[in-house]
Amino acid sequence: MTFWKITLSYDGTAFHGWQVQPGRSTVQGMLAAALEQMTGERVLPQGSGRTDAGVHALGQVASFGLGGSDPGGEFIARDESRAAAEYSGAGGGEGAG
Repeated sequence: MTFWKITLSYDGTAFHGWQVQPGRSTVQGMLAAALEQMTGERVLPQGSGRTDAGVHALGQVASFGLGGSDPGGEFIARDESRAAAEYSGAGGGEGAG
C-alpha cells in the first residue's frame, strides 16, 4: 500500500465539518467519494485536524492509502447541492509507508 499526503483548500460553507456524518455533506466524505471515483478504491482519508460546520481551509493536510492507484494532479468534486469544492493535490505526493 502507498500512502499519500495532500493539501486541501476549500470553502466550507456547504460542509458540516470534516468528519463523515450520515446524511450530511462533509469534507472527509466528499474527498472519499472523489478518491473512489478517480481510483476505484474505497478509502477514508485522515485529516490533520477536524473542522466545524462552515469552516474554510487554506492548506489543510490529509492522508490516505491506496493499493495501486495514482490520483496525482488536481481534481474537482461536486457535492449533492452542486456547489463545487476544489481539492488540490498540488502539495501532495507519496509518503513513507
